[in-house]
Amino acid sequence: MMLIGTIMLVLGFQTSQSMASTYGLAVCSTMVITTLLAYVVARSRCHSSHTSAGLAVGGFLLIDLTFLLANGLKLSDGGWLSVLLAGSVFVVFSTWRWGRPLLATRRNSTSLEAWLEQRHTAPLTRVPGTAVFLTAHSNTVPPPPPLLHLRHNHVLHQQVVLLTVIGEHRPRIPPAERIRWQERELGFYLIDLHCGFMEVPDVPAALAACKSHGFEER
Repeated sequence: MMLIGTIMLVLGFQTSQSMASTYGLAVCSTMVITTLLAYVVARSRCHSSHTSAGLAVGGFLLIDLTFLLANGLKLSDGGWLSVLLAGSVFVVFSTWRWGRPLLATRRNSTSLEAWLEQRHTAPLTRVPGTAVFLTAHSNTVPPPPPLLHLRHNHVLHQQVVLLTVIGEHRPRIPPAERIRWQERELGFYLIDLHCGFMEVPDVPAALAACKSHGFEER
């Protein structure tokens, strides 16, 4: 996608001089956003006060805004492309962030404890084996995969694993901190797989590693 976009930009603007307005507005906007994020980091991570954080970034923000306003005059000369691309990415990200809670609400998921309590009064037919379901929130059951499984097959495995992959703000997670699991009644197990932002989640390897943590697959 980046290759196709770059080729289209080159063909559309023809020369690097024609792209100067787009590039300048993109760089200045990035400088302003970076300065604002520095203020957020100073407040949330360094626990600085509003005054000290504002003084630390205020001078940089003044310079950045000056450059941004100056490049804003070139909006009609090609700078609109930067605004269009950034706006498109923002719409996608914000829709994803706002849509996930709305989708979870529409699913009407119940808590795991309430769902297990219902199984005592309406028992299910159990079959040998272990079923593993990926879920964003392991404490709300049934998520769509187990629900569809029960609806179509009318049976449930002896062991049911609800596995949640949790992304951490650290680059890598030590093996001893990677897996957390707990056993619930009726053969249900909640497993949390913690992964750093530099790691690729490997669910089969995580399930195999659960044996060293006391979990035995049947």
